[in-house]
Amino acid sequence: MMPLCESSDKLRLHDFNNLSKTLSVTLYELTYRISEAEQRRYKTELNGRYSAQCLGLMLEKMAQKMGAKVLNLARQDYQPQGASATLLLSDALVAHLDKSHITIHTYPEQHPQNSLYTFRADIELSTCGRISPLTVLNELLDCFAAEVVLLDYRVRGFTRDVAGQKQFMDHEMVSIQNFLSAPRRAEYQLLDRNVAEENSFHTKMLKTSFVLEGFLSQSEQELCSGAELEQIEQCLRLEREELFYGRLSDPPATTCKRYGS
Repeated sequence: MMPLCESSDKLRLHDFNNLSKTLSVTLYELTYRISEAEQRRYKTELNGRYSAQCLGLMLEKMAQKMGAKVLNLARQDYQPQGASATLLLSDALVAHLDKSHITIHTYPEQHPQNSLYTFRADIELSTCGRISPLTVLNELLDCFAAEVVLLDYRVRGFTRDVAGQKQFMDHEMVSIQNFLSAPRRAEYQLLDRNVAEENSFHTKMLKTSFVLEGFLSQSEQELCSGAELEQIEQCLRLEREELFYGRLSDPPATTCKRYGS
């Protein structure tokens, strides 16, 4: 992972660092649950694993890893599903600032015509000063089993050096990929859309491996015919591709019928 501001020739700033750094992460988890019993079990598991309390603990862990102090935590569960959590942070490394935060919102969703479930989590880590959200990227991804990940990193504003010269970036930045661990990069297909002159960087991630057993329970696999399993796999692959590329594929997802119909 590329270090941030670790060179011996560090930029000397006047007062404190005014740059704002925001990492926005969208993660998608997929599953396929056929029977009503399996669907209820999945929803119960999802509400427990990503409850507001669990999300709050996750964000506190990220804040600790970044070296920030938590000023306030707000969290909320929703009915029938979903949760949100927000942390207000201070930059403990430089000054007591209240302009940093971490937020997470979850969006569980079910396809209306089949048994496909798509769970989305939107996370935003916004910091100022020397703290950077990129330092916790890998730990954040460890908290989910995401098939598709969309990453945006943006540095805003400016700070000044001791001579009064504006500085719009305080660390080397080529791609978000440079901050992913080697095992993580090997695990995903990666695609960049960067506008470096605007200090704006975007990376898409699609898991390279596909194992149907990871989306469907063993008991339900045994009840499906080979043709039905092939159709379920097609549905899941199509969903992954559409989420990764951000557009509908051909044929459309409506060709995936509900099992048993």
